[in-house]
Amino acid sequence: MIQIKNINFKYAGQKDHVFNDFSLSLEQNRIYGLLGKNGTGKSTFLKITAGIEEADEGQVVKGNKVNATYLPQTPEFLENDTIIGYVLRNKSNTSEAE
Repeated sequence: MIQIKNINFKYAGQKDHVFNDFSLSLEQNRIYGLLGKNGTGKSTFLKITAGIEEADEGQVVKGNKVNATYLPQTPEFLENDTIIGYVLRNKSNTSEAE
């Protein structure tokens, strides 16, 4: 389970927040989809959840042994690579709960 609690995030130099007091709970054994127009914060949300970006305020709480990984929109795959192979090779793009 992952809980997003009261996240606030704004890029430096930007007037508007990408997230303003945003909260969400993702439950175990569920499938979620993330849809939205370009530039609405989908990648930013995933980066915050994976621990690559930090929110200005709020927190991300992950359940025991939860591993959140971010796969960029334009990943650089090796020849004959798989998504799982990419993720395992790029552990720097992950954040695991203790």
